[in-house]
Amino acid sequence: MSPPPSLPSVTRASAAERARLFQLYLLAAMRPGPAVETGLGALGASTEEMRGAADAVRATGLEQLEAGLRPYRELLGEPRRVGPALGLPPGSPLSGSQAYAFRLLPLWPAFDFLVHEHPSGFVWGLRFVRGASPPPPVPITSIGDLRPWSLVREEFLAQCPAAQREDAWGTFCDYSLWLSYAPGGAMHEVVVGFDFDLLHLVTVL
Repeated sequence: MSPPPSLPSVTRASAAERARLFQLYLLAAMRPGPAVETGLGALGASTEEMRGAADAVRATGLEQLEAGLRPYRELLGEPRRVGPALGLPPGSPLSGSQAYAFRLLPLWPAFDFLVHEHPSGFVWGLRFVRGASPPPPVPITSIGDLRPWSLVREEFLAQCPAAQREDAWGTFCDYSLWLSYAPGGAMHEVVVGFDFDLLHLVTVL
């Protein structure tokens, strides 16, 4: 079934336009917050346009299990890197999956978007990963070091192993930890939210 005429055309769009649509789709899938507003401003898009772009991307079949990797290739081109899925326990039902790292998106230039494909064809494990040449990690010593879209979950956990896992559902995962605004200052409980494994929300309680 073709998308309604009011939706942006994915099939007729240029590579840059397809990447823009996919970025708007990801923004729509993220939890509302300052980072989403910043992203919309950078793309020159309204909330209404974001929702329309998300509908157009869904119309490619991207969220349908049987579509597999095809919509991602149509939207983002060929992956930059391909390799076996890592970190799976022995006997995992996901064993044999491949990981496809797609090219950098303008909103997140330091990261690739990773898509896993099971041998049976369905995709899983959608998340951001650091690009091929990661910079040295910025030490997390204060609340100000937790900047949205600056690091991925594995980098956060490597520096903050005492963080407590809180809610997790779908592509969202939250942790809590205690930090101060400045060394030696009063400690505050902070909830750190990751969307697609990318640091997205920082809430000081």
